[in-house]
Amino acid sequence: MYFRYVLVCCALLFVACVQDYSPLYFENSQKVMQSSATLDEALKAYDASVKHNPHSPDYYNARGDIEYKFGDYGYAVNDYTQSLRNETNSEVNIKRGKAYMKLRFFEDAAVDFTSVIDRHNQYLYQGYVERAKAYIEMGMNKEALRDLEKVRKKQGDSPEINIAMGEAYLKLGDLDKAKNYVQLAIMKQQDNPELYMLRGKLYYKTKDPNQAIADFKKVLELDKFSNSAKLELARIYATCPVDIYRDGKKAVEMAQEVYSVTDDIDALIVLSEGYAAQGNFDKAIELLDSKIEETKDYVKQDDMRVYKRAYQESRIITGW
Repeated sequence: MYFRYVLVCCALLFVACVQDYSPLYFENSQKVMQSSATLDEALKAYDASVKHNPHSPDYYNARGDIEYKFGDYGYAVNDYTQSLRNETNSEVNIKRGKAYMKLRFFEDAAVDFTSVIDRHNQYLYQGYVERAKAYIEMGMNKEALRDLEKVRKKQGDSPEINIAMGEAYLKLGDLDKAKNYVQLAIMKQQDNPELYMLRGKLYYKTKDPNQAIADFKKVLELDKFSNSAKLELARIYATCPVDIYRDGKKAVEMAQEVYSVTDDIDALIVLSEGYAAQGNFDKAIELLDSKIEETKDYVKQDDMRVYKRAYQESRIITGW
């Protein structure tokens, strides 16, 4: 009896002495994201400011947020995965799914979002919206629209739904419908960078580079770390058929900045386009040759071969 009493007292003492570091993890991750210029700087500042607990899901969750913000999606996936090993959490599944989307691992993303849907908790409808985005990228447009309609019937229109509907119709090539949904969303969320990102793509698809550039710059005003906006701007500067918007030097600077952080094949292709726009076809070919055989994305591999042939003929490939 005495031994049991001692065990209970020790357990209570342990609980009383353990500090809840969860809010601190997220508070400090936000601070370092705002004050740090690079990912390494942010991670060092974060680790110096919090207690490293290998059993804490929140430690890895917040760390993954930092990596995601700075565009290191592979490491973000790793830390979100470690967080999920320590605790099942639908919000972290959503975050990891979004990181998979950035890496173009759409099937893995869909698995994460489906696991959220299967739990039928407060993240149910977000799971449907995010899975629809993955389905769109996988070419499963009917399935995507079915998921979105389920959410609309239950929750009505929202900026998130309108964004997803806009993306779906963009992929389907119905640009007018896509633009209508995006405009509806912007009316409700004028400080959402994702909306301007999507509208910028729509403007460029409809051959309005001036408005597209304005929207991508607006994204960077709202989110200075947006590699997607930098890459879209670089693409316009490198390949726009309208000469007054083409600027190979700017294209190289912006694409190089993204490629140095992400090592992404799309960034490499845009970087090669920037060099080609400057007339430096040898450098453009050299860049493509450095990755053309390594990439496992065979569609991108074929694209790179098309670009290489054009550069060998001293031609640039324009955007329209």
